[in-house]
Amino acid sequence: MTKEHTILNNLTKLVTWGKTARALGIALGTVLPWIIGSLCNQSQNGSIISFGSYLLVSTFIFLPKDHTFKILCLSAIIFSLFATVGIFTTLGSPFFFIFALFAAATQCISELRNNHLRMPFALATLGYFLSINQIPEDGPFFYALFFSVGCIWGIFITYFGFTKETKPLHTNKIDLKNNPEQQRFTISIAITTLLGGIIACFSPGTHPCWLPAAALRVIKPTQEQTIYRIKTRITGSLLGAAAGGILLGLSPIPWLHILLVCLVMFIMQIATAKRYGIWTFCLTAVALAFNFPATGDIFLMATDRVLLTAGGILIALTVLLILPNEPKTKEDSTSYPL
Repeated sequence: MTKEHTILNNLTKLVTWGKTARALGIALGTVLPWIIGSLCNQSQNGSIISFGSYLLVSTFIFLPKDHTFKILCLSAIIFSLFATVGIFTTLGSPFFFIFALFAAATQCISELRNNHLRMPFALATLGYFLSINQIPEDGPFFYALFFSVGCIWGIFITYFGFTKETKPLHTNKIDLKNNPEQQRFTISIAITTLLGGIIACFSPGTHPCWLPAAALRVIKPTQEQTIYRIKTRITGSLLGAAAGGILLGLSPIPWLHILLVCLVMFIMQIATAKRYGIWTFCLTAVALAFNFPATGDIFLMATDRVLLTAGGILIALTVLLILPNEPKTKEDSTSYPL
């Protein structure tokens, strides 16, 4: 088989009519509240709803085989709670660090457990950090309200847009008292959170909390998994951060902003997390595109987000030696790479 035939076959597997229609439906469904908001001269509120939907939709590749709707509803509650706390939290306050550690702890436990709430807690922690200092014109209460509405809308997009997993997820036993590997991962998560939070307090720009969020995205239970995560994520994250800054620069042109976010999300759904570099690029770009106070030069905003992403990865590298070397159990093939 020639190289051209191999490329064509891979492209055919990647893009099918059914997959294209599903990806387009998910992308359009996610930005639909934003479109409606723009038509009603409420573009910012519409974008908040789309942000909540986006985070929930990005949590899943396949629907859980059992208790599907229950897990989706629990995920929506988790997202809404973390984002609501974030919007009412002041960067650098004692409560900022207290809840950051709590959020990181939920991410840690669900990561070790490897259950269906692993990704919801991980991205809800991201949502907590991304909600801080993002107070829109109508105030924090309406941010919390519209974000929660978006999560509810995201339940239906996810339920009708994704297929169910073909086999049940293998979960692990948690024994923090007697398992030194799990203890070391827990300590690494805590140090990463505190370091990232402290540095974020002294970071300029409109999105300093992206730094601890970026650090927590690459921390895994072992050194090997974390190194692999950094290697596979670094290019997509850095390019995605730059793209996110560029998208923010287009926010004064709402329709172009919405169109490009929809396009990037469509590509994200086509690629899926199996093509982790592309998926990470899209995830980062769209997540950073929802930044309400952001104004200024496109280049400066892109540079700011790239530096914050690089700083987060450097923080992850500082705790690498604390992590254990060998995993005790293999990560289940149905788990998600984020």
